[in-house]
Amino acid sequence: MSVRKPLQKVFSAQKIHTNKRKVIFLVEILVTILLIVGTSISFVALDKFAPSDYFKKVTNLALLKRPSQKTQEKSFEEKIKEVIDKKILDVTAVEKSNEGYYIVKSREEVNVVMVADKDLGFQARTLQTVLSKAKIENRVASLVDFRFDKIVVQYSR
Repeated sequence: MSVRKPLQKVFSAQKIHTNKRKVIFLVEILVTILLIVGTSISFVALDKFAPSDYFKKVTNLALLKRPSQKTQEKSFEEKIKEVIDKKILDVTAVEKSNEGYYIVKSREEVNVVMVADKDLGFQARTLQTVLSKAKIENRVASLVDFRFDKIVVQYSR
């Protein structure tokens, strides 16, 4: 007659969410694979696939370089039209004078004298500010001149 102690019951929680976790894990893997495949297809662009271009893209991406633009340098007149036309003024003509400045004429009857020596972006932003201020003050600018250190604005009203 041996006296044995009865085994104590240890509490263990049932694993009720194991199937749900497996399904969620599989869905995450599928989404990751689709994302990788979609990204790689966008790099390859199957209709224009050329291995040399593909490797250039990959090396540029790895080195964090921007793709080189093979465009010729635009003239200052073209840059003026690109920056100002339809955005600030409706440009009708850009004329280059003998002294080296450019006269921009617009349908709004505003003449703008721009200089290639100064930053074009600065001149465009300043022009937009001057025209906005004139509109708020209920005035019409007829001439904006950027040739000098301080801009010259002539109003018609």
